[in-house]
Amino acid sequence: MSRILVVDDDQASARTLELHLRAQGFETSVAHDAEAGLARASEWRPDLVILDVRMPGRSGLEVLPDLKALDPRLHVVVITAFHDMETTIEAMQKGAEEYIHKPVDVDELDAAVVRLL
Repeated sequence: MSRILVVDDDQASARTLELHLRAQGFETSVAHDAEAGLARASEWRPDLVILDVRMPGRSGLEVLPDLKALDPRLHVVVITAFHDMETTIEAMQKGAEEYIHKPVDVDELDAAVVRLL
């Protein structure tokens, strides 16, 4: 069973994604800020991280290189409510493989997860 870590400061959003992914058969875990996400990824070793861009403290884009340093094969899907081309390009340059806008379309997310895993 693949492991998916959701890192999002919006607790309702994170919980919704967690429940959806569990229903799809994935083992899931949640963190609500970048530092907690990095710590959880280090100990739990997920196969894929769903990472929000804007969070208090370090942003998703700031922690992304640290996540990839833990495991270069780690798949990362970036999610954000704030869409701009510059952020999209930066996320991809730092190792994200997908970029999905909030509110997250679960069909779009499912397709990305299946493709990456």
